[in-house]
Amino acid sequence: MKADRPGRLHRFAMALGGCLALWWALTGGDPGSWMLGVPVAVAAAAAVFLLPPGPGYRIRPFGAVAFAGYFLLQSVLGGVDVARRALAPRLHLDPGFVQYSVALPPGPARTFFMAVIGLLPGTLSVGVRGARIRVHVLDRGQDVPTQLLRLERRVAALYGLVPPGGAG
Repeated sequence: MKADRPGRLHRFAMALGGCLALWWALTGGDPGSWMLGVPVAVAAAAAVFLLPPGPGYRIRPFGAVAFAGYFLLQSVLGGVDVARRALAPRLHLDPGFVQYSVALPPGPARTFFMAVIGLLPGTLSVGVRGARIRVHVLDRGQDVPTQLLRLERRVAALYGLVPPGGAG
């Protein structure tokens, strides 16, 4: 098991760094919070030793920059759409659910995809069964499957995976 040790230590160090960064962000860097934050971060990072390693997906730096721009734009558009609907109650609403078959493999990329579905205007992932994701929509008349396919392609690029539907 010695060959596995550097991988686990690396995972621990990465998890610890992430936990400490998150704690710093949540507390605004308040020095008084570190008495609690450091032990909590160490305990959370130690959970790495209890969890099996996940698939070897890595986020691509250029994909991350491209996705960040896309994420910001879609977040603003989604917020504007919801605000517009809330402030103008006469706007057409046809809420319901849409089923979407995801091509991303199970694991971090698919989980991330499901988490960011809510950035699209009027959408929120509410469940998954196998490769089918159930999405709540404010307007079933919108072309949500096309929006989800575009998002899925962006996530595939972020993780360096072959995008759904080929290279396009």
